[in-house]
Amino acid sequence: MSDKDRILVNIAEDLGVSRDLLWPRLEIVGDVAVLRKPVYLPPSDELLGVYRKIAVEVIKRVKNVKSVWLAYTPVSDVSKTRKYLFLAGRNVSETVYREHGCSFRLDIRKVYFSPRLNYEHGWFARFVKPGERILNMFAGVGFFSIIPACRKDVKSYAIDINPHAYKYLLDNIRLNKVEGKVYAFHGDAAIITSVLVSEKKKFQHVIMPYPEKAISYLPVAVEALDKCGYLHIYLHRRMERGTTPDVVGGSIRKKLLRLGFKDVEIVRTRLVRTVGPRYGQYVVTVKLC
Repeated sequence: MSDKDRILVNIAEDLGVSRDLLWPRLEIVGDVAVLRKPVYLPPSDELLGVYRKIAVEVIKRVKNVKSVWLAYTPVSDVSKTRKYLFLAGRNVSETVYREHGCSFRLDIRKVYFSPRLNYEHGWFARFVKPGERILNMFAGVGFFSIIPACRKDVKSYAIDINPHAYKYLLDNIRLNKVEGKVYAFHGDAAIITSVLVSEKKKFQHVIMPYPEKAISYLPVAVEALDKCGYLHIYLHRRMERGTTPDVVGGSIRKKLLRLGFKDVEIVRTRLVRTVGPRYGQYVVTVKLC
């Protein structure tokens, strides 16, 4: 349990709030804090009153937090956003979040982002080599695209269908001074990727950090890979007995074999985080030659 999560649990205990009423994770994005409601609890005035009391305490106990919001829906299918309710502090949802030496402007109500992907952003930036090209099929505001470009001489093509994410992606390219290294595209990843392939563009890395869409976009993603390139696939799986990262990686390997690939090397598998009761987000990095 992180220090921030422990603060949230302590607040709930001090206020006499049952843990069943609260998802025990506190997300801090810049100066904005986000609470989450368990999906099985319907919203009510009484419940919102409890969350508002918790939010006031979060502002008191967590340094630099100026605004607290409640995420009360799952992530939507297309825009990759949740619905939020304002709880306490300033009624402002736009913030600047800093990670791995880069700065990102975003609005939590308009784009999807989770600070719990911090490790993944750093790992990917370290893994990419100078001179390589990256295709990010679900770029959001640009973390997987901009952080490598801040550190190394790489070219990154970043796609997102959400117009707000695309706007912030452009802002963040300028904010981090990576113009000429990161190129932003607005639209459906399958269509734009097909256009890039038709223009003879190939990539050493194709990353798909959108678990709900990654598997269905695999046939398009592999077409964009250069010879001996890497796929970075994020997906959700039910965490049943026997569901290990290696098992998840094996399922991806089978899918790629069915697509006609013979040299499929699983480079990395990892449970990134839990995303709900008995559900986990996994990442599988695959080398295809």
